Amino acid sequence: MKGRYLVYILLSFSCLFPFSVNAECDYQRKAELSRIASNVQFSYNYDENNNFTVNITNLTDDIYIKYEDYATLYDQFIRGGNEAQLVIPSGATVKFSIYSADNSCPDTFILEKYVSTPKYNSYSESEECKRNPEFKYCQKWMDTTVTQTKFDTELAEYKNSLNDDRDNLSSDKSVISLLFELLKENFVVIIILIIFVIVFALFVIYIKLKKKRRRS
Repeated sequence: MKGRYLVYILLSFSCLFPFSVNAECDYQRKAELSRIASNVQFSYNYDENNNFTVNITNLTDDIYIKYEDYATLYDQFIRGGNEAQLVIPSGATVKFSIYSADNSCPDTFILEKYVSTPKYNSYSESEECKRNPEFKYCQKWMDTTVTQTKFDTELAEYKNSLNDDRDNLSSDKSVISLLFELLKENFVVIIILIIFVIVFALFVIYIKLKKKRRRS
């Protein structure tokens, strides 16, 4: 009987304190963990092998990160430390899920962050792109995939627009050159006309002033 009463007493105490283990995982602690997770920064650098090194900073022991390895497709974990690095290819998108590593809120999901690297543009090394580096599809990195047909069509349109600009510029220069030649060839005549206009204007002014004096 005493043993049975002891069991009842222990069960009663367990009912009174069912959440004693995670009693500290309150709203305030969750908000603090959310702030810590939000401070984690992701950046990447090109490593010259069409891959990118992702730099993860502001890590703390309060959290850990889970992500799917791009090569093996297995979940990987980043724990502790202030920063970490991993390599991902161009044109990839990796999801990083941040969880609590705090004993008061163990394995509690906090937030997700995504890192997307630009796609390497194979056209950028073509002879056409070397001759037309300003063409929009000749940049080394792009966010979209361009078919060969689209590339060729829009490159032809780009070249035509350049030719039109050159033709317009050449036409403008031709007009300016023609005017300059006319001025050069008729310089004496133009000077005589300017002098004539000035003398005529002065004569008209003189006549008007003379008439005005007579009336007064």
